[in-house]
Amino acid sequence: MIEQFRVSHVWLIESLVELRTYAAQSGLPELAKHLDGAIQLAHLEITLREGGEAPIASNGPDVAGSDD
Repeated sequence: MIEQFRVSHVWLIESLVELRTYAAQSGLPELAKHLDGAIQLAHLEITLREGGEAPIASNGPDVAGSDD
């Protein structure tokens, strides 16, 4: 059941990733950053809903390709 739940949400993550890529390539860096946060939040909520544990808090996201 958990695996079926996870697969049913793959489209959500993929769509957010595509939107983030489009925003970054279209000169919309703030939108891309917000979408990155939405992707992380989606992963977190899906994990928690599946009965997983929240990751330990860090000093911020470690995002590959970030200009920060």
